[in-house]
Amino acid sequence: MNIFSIRALMVSILISNPFYLPISCVFAQIIPDKTLPVPSLVTPEGTNNIIEGGSQAGSNLYHSFEQFSVLTGNTAFFNNPINIKNIITRVTGDSTSKIDGLIKANGSANLFFLNPNGILFGNNAHLIIGGSFIASTANSINFPNNIQFSAKTPENTPLLSVNVPIGLEYGGNSSGSINVQGSGHSQVIYGNQVAASITLLGAGESQNGLRSQPSKTLALVGGDVLFDGGLVTAPSGQVEIGAVDAGIVNFIFNNSGLILDYKEINSFKNISFIKQSLLDASGFMPGYISVQGKNINFTDGSLALIANQGVFNSGAIRITATDTLDLTGITSFNMQAFLSATRINRGIITSTNSGRGGDIIISASKMIAQESEIITPLSFGNGNSGNLTIDASEKIVIRSVAVNESSGVASVLGTVTYGSGNAGDVKLSTKELLIEDGGSLESLTFGDGRGGKVTVNASELLKISGGHPNFVLLAYGTPPIPTFSASNITSLSVSAGDAGDLSINTRRLIVENGGVIAASGLKTGNSGTVNINALESVNINGSSSVNPSLNPSRITSAVGTSDPFASYIYNLKQPSDALSGNIFIKTGNLSLENNAQVEVRNDSTKNAGIVRIIANSINLDNKSGITASTKSGQGGNINLQTKVFNLSDNTFISATAGGDGNGGNITINADIINVLANSRITANAYKGRGGNIQINTQGFFASRDSNFTASSELGINGNVQFNILNNNLIPPKILAETIQLPPEITSACQGNSSNTASKFVIIGTGSAPRTYQSQVFNSSGWHANSAAIAIVSNYNNLGKQSLPNNENQPIVEAQSVLIEPSGEVNLLASSNQVTAVASQLLKSPCFATNSTSKLFP
Repeated sequence: MNIFSIRALMVSILISNPFYLPISCVFAQIIPDKTLPVPSLVTPEGTNNIIEGGSQAGSNLYHSFEQFSVLTGNTAFFNNPINIKNIITRVTGDSTSKIDGLIKANGSANLFFLNPNGILFGNNAHLIIGGSFIASTANSINFPNNIQFSAKTPENTPLLSVNVPIGLEYGGNSSGSINVQGSGHSQVIYGNQVAASITLLGAGESQNGLRSQPSKTLALVGGDVLFDGGLVTAPSGQVEIGAVDAGIVNFIFNNSGLILDYKEINSFKNISFIKQSLLDASGFMPGYISVQGKNINFTDGSLALIANQGVFNSGAIRITATDTLDLTGITSFNMQAFLSATRINRGIITSTNSGRGGDIIISASKMIAQESEIITPLSFGNGNSGNLTIDASEKIVIRSVAVNESSGVASVLGTVTYGSGNAGDVKLSTKELLIEDGGSLESLTFGDGRGGKVTVNASELLKISGGHPNFVLLAYGTPPIPTFSASNITSLSVSAGDAGDLSINTRRLIVENGGVIAASGLKTGNSGTVNINALESVNINGSSSVNPSLNPSRITSAVGTSDPFASYIYNLKQPSDALSGNIFIKTGNLSLENNAQVEVRNDSTKNAGIVRIIANSINLDNKSGITASTKSGQGGNINLQTKVFNLSDNTFISATAGGDGNGGNITINADIINVLANSRITANAYKGRGGNIQINTQGFFASRDSNFTASSELGINGNVQFNILNNNLIPPKILAETIQLPPEITSACQGNSSNTASKFVIIGTGSAPRTYQSQVFNSSGWHANSAAIAIVSNYNNLGKQSLPNNENQPIVEAQSVLIEPSGEVNLLASSNQVTAVASQLLKSPCFATNSTSKLFP
């Protein structure tokens, strides 16, 4: 079945069950049975039903009823002795329990309520229980020594245990459902422009719905479970929601009541949260939320929340779906009017001020987060936020801004800090991860705290595609500005805190149509480092349909932004003294197409980072590029190691520096290099020194319109050096010989230039082995001592030369190509011949109009 249709099917099945008829349609009552040694006694007093009697065994008190329901506004009062620790209640008839009033008990007793036929909690249901409350549709409650308190076979209960119950036993398809009805929650995390200030309203404060005492457990464990606007609050306690088909759920008692252990469950049923349902375990002490089922659905702004309001470490939210977890943030039910603020009132959220925030741990086979869903641990103060860990064995989909989400907030999974505390780490593991239509996986810092580390392990495929177009009004009366929310994996600093590092491990990585992978800083925080290991391929392709020049598909680690809307919304000024991160890519094949980019960039006064790529092949096409640039600091370094390196159609490799910075260094090691169709490799500077370009290859081919520059506009030019080594073509008998490198010339052609000319060096061996002294020289011109040359734009007097007659030399296939001005193509058997021919440039027109070195003028 298509995973995107499961939510609708689940809800349809659940709400179409006759069990979910309004409570007023059914006459409700509490009727004891006669299965206990001391039967339960019910005394009506107006709207109150006082329950006494029952059979006591140690600190356990047992009750058994044929029917048990509480009408709207009525009360079921367990008037138990104060020394009772556990009130254990079962319903042995065949009717559903419908609770729309109050259930209360004396003292601090725990209340276990068992009805295999099903339990409905209405809008007015609430609890006054001193201990924990556990409602279940299991067949029996288990005790040590194989003793069961069974609702299915009550006649087989010869002995009542004095021990604490140890679990719930389910018998299969007969398990009834649990439905929790309500009017939905009003909790909200509210802030002004992009959450520059944050207020958390309503956490742990709801007095409606089912509410436990502080630090106690509220557990609902049924067959199928439906929250229809239902509210469950356990302040600093444990919320347990489970949907079980067959097996045994074990109890683990702790200071917060009890935890449910599902290790012995064979199969699960479905859970659905709709119409702004709420699970809330916020408080000053640690709280926990656990949801366990087969298919689990959160929609209509439903929320699971732990807000840590104290100084202690928080608990965690743990959601486990053996099949599909489907999270849909905004629907027609909870659509929002236009707001200029960020308003988060949905999803799965933990938060903290002082203590450590709660972790969010999700496990599923398939997971989808869509329509502006939010899953995030937050920090507002000096406490660190929790971590986000997601493990989906098959697939994860993160996508889409809801149509009626005016703020443009997309579906977001990640950690965030707004204060001095650090954001937690994000770790996601799956077979396939798809991020589409503006979806985001991220760790952000808006304060002094450090951003978290983002790690993605997608064993087969990671695809980041497109984004979501928006129109934003910066002021009333002004025309709307088109913007673009890119699908992304991001570690981002928007203040003084450093961005975290980003690590991706996959077989295939695709970034397309404006998708982004980034570890960047926008103000004074340092950027993070991007590490990518893609066993088979990395493909970066295209740009967005909105402002395509500003929104190319890219992998980036940058300081600053070129997006004017981002500059406005974050009130960005010129960043200062922030460090750019690095990008490391290791893959089988790297492909950049149609404006795609890999970049380290620094718009502050500091240096750019490093780009290091190791791949079997590196292919750039149609205006794509790899850059390491800076506005005024030192240009970054680019190191490429590959077998086949192709640049075509206006593509570029650039390590450029602005201001006083020196150009960066570019090193390319490749067996074969093709630079075609106006492509370029540059390491330029403005006032500083030009950088260095070193190319080591066995085969080099370039079109005449391609160029290689290491120039400086006002400073000293850098170097361009080619080491063309065809060692594989040297006959075996001289493999052990030492290759003689030519002496480097120191003269430069000054002409009319005030600058020092670039060095353009070609060093090569191959075909018939030769020393540099045996190069062909032009008798009528000047030569450059057979090695380093300054290329100029005129070689009209290039003459034909004859190679020395080498006896018994093997015939060698062409290794290089020379295109003369007439269009004549020369195939050269040795890369040395390129140097020889180029050295015959005429001396008389020797002047440099610029410091661009072109292999073919």
